[in-house]
Amino acid sequence: MSVGVSGLMRRHTHDKCAGQGVCLVKMSSQEKISARRAKGLTAHEPTQKPAPGVSHRRHAFIIVGITLIAAIAVLVAWRMTVKNPATVGLDISGYSVNEAEFAYALDTVRNDVIQATAEKGSSISGQYWASTDPDSPTAKAVDQAIDVLRHRYAVYEMATESRIIDSPSWEALTQRMNAENSAREQKISSGEVVYGMPNFTLATYIDSEMRTMKEAYTADSSNPGMNPSEEDIRRYYDEHDWTVSDDRTRAALDEVRANVVQEYRYEHYDQLVAQRVKAQSVSIDLPQLRSFASGYLSLEREPK
Repeated sequence: MSVGVSGLMRRHTHDKCAGQGVCLVKMSSQEKISARRAKGLTAHEPTQKPAPGVSHRRHAFIIVGITLIAAIAVLVAWRMTVKNPATVGLDISGYSVNEAEFAYALDTVRNDVIQATAEKGSSISGQYWASTDPDSPTAKAVDQAIDVLRHRYAVYEMATESRIIDSPSWEALTQRMNAENSAREQKISSGEVVYGMPNFTLATYIDSEMRTMKEAYTADSSNPGMNPSEEDIRRYYDEHDWTVSDDRTRAALDEVRANVVQEYRYEHYDQLVAQRVKAQSVSIDLPQLRSFASGYLSLEREPK
């Protein structure tokens, strides 16, 4: 009798077969594999079964990992939304202007634009800002708002370079304002005297901070342009009228030297700011800016 290697039996001579010639004995699994390999066939070796519970734990780890990654993605997206609110299509010196910042600038110029463009006695409604044509009040407001922000960044960049502040960014500015308002609120609550206003709006805080920056910058003779030579002082004195009394008599240089130096520094500071504005790297998307301005200025709201 002949049996192939693919069968379950093999020829074998065994003590139990004594006297019976060749008998058939059932092959073990390992013997089947060896036989298949000898014939060049594929040996499907039995795989080791995982320990009880291993597969379930692996699936649990995968699910936890996916959930953790999703949670991190949501957190990152939320933090980006908080730290980087929607921009409006304006970059100044590498800083992207967001909606809140451009809204501040629009509020700053709104009344000036109305006075320059509205007919005398006419009422201003939301429709007044509907058009975004180049000659529209909205377009004029956008142009002036851009100028306001370019000036602000120039001043704040100079203040950063002279270490008056840490950053010219809008986020850093609002953080300083909020800290100042919180400090004033605490002083008022504890009965302490607070000079000036009890709290700042964006407009009043920026105006106050920019004046402070100018004073601090010009008071430091180590800042660029703030250390005039004797020749500069004499020339500036000769170019202007200086008096110390009501009779309009011209004062001698020695009498007004401190004033001459201070005014020279103020004027030179303004020139440095203007030069920086001209040298700024600016990217402007006018259609986007005008669209935002039209919607924002059309809103009915309390004056700021």
